[in-house]
Amino acid sequence: MNKDIKSLELKVNLLHERICSALGDTRRIMILYLLAEKDMFVNEISEALNTPQSTISRHLGVLRQRSMVSTERR
Repeated sequence: MNKDIKSLELKVNLLHERICSALGDTRRIMILYLLAEKDMFVNEISEALNTPQSTISRHLGVLRQRSMVSTERR
């Protein structure tokens, strides 16, 4: 296997690991579905999923670290 293919394979494996770990919790997937429909505040997501705001914030932090969501202060 040439050097470029090995490098690409390593990058794909790292990307796969990051995405799979981010989507390893169904609540994070549900958050992504909600945010795909419209921008929402943390408290709105919390109410929609009947989940404490602190839990939603923690899940959003994981998604932010993996560049799957972004934040906007208002």
